[in-house]
Amino acid sequence: MTRMTAILTLLAAAGMASAADIPEPDLCTVEIDALAIGASIFVVPDGSGTPLTAASAPGGVEVDATITVTLVNPAGELIVGYPAEDLWLETADGGLVACPDGTTADAPTDENGQTVWQQPLHAGGWSDAESLLALVAGVPIHPELPLRVNSPDVNGDLEVNLSDIVPLAQALGGYAYEVDFNHDGAINLSDIARFVPAIGAACP
Repeated sequence: MTRMTAILTLLAAAGMASAADIPEPDLCTVEIDALAIGASIFVVPDGSGTPLTAASAPGGVEVDATITVTLVNPAGELIVGYPAEDLWLETADGGLVACPDGTTADAPTDENGQTVWQQPLHAGGWSDAESLLALVAGVPIHPELPLRVNSPDVNGDLEVNLSDIVPLAQALGGYAYEVDFNHDGAINLSDIARFVPAIGAACP
């Protein structure tokens, strides 16, 4: 039993939660399609980035990187209606910086105990560690997901401004993943075309 499950079990005993609604992270699952391995998600603080259904595989090819989580309780039973706000994404290295509720799941869990991430995230920063994590009530569901994240908010201050132009300008003619916004392996006009419309973007 995880520490979180132990805490929630105590809450259930006190009548503050139902034991059937307590996720057991070690039994829960998280998955993406095999074609999405190594894909990059383009995020913007105001949510104008690309949906996960249109992530960029290496080489810039569009790929569906939908993340699907299935929640079960310690008895192995599916958990229906688990709140979306208690499910969110982080990167293991802390490179992804989220706006308030900016990386929560799209909806509560359905009749199959499942929910997904498909909508654009409200976030900034970047991580090429391929270690995106889905968390339930703050506890990671393993395995880590082999997905990268970058943003025109390169410095992760949750606002796209002049300070973010510097790393893009410095990388032109060379390479830096954090400003390869379409994940095609080159820093060029296509990356500038994604950056410019995001200038001024901030959390809602």
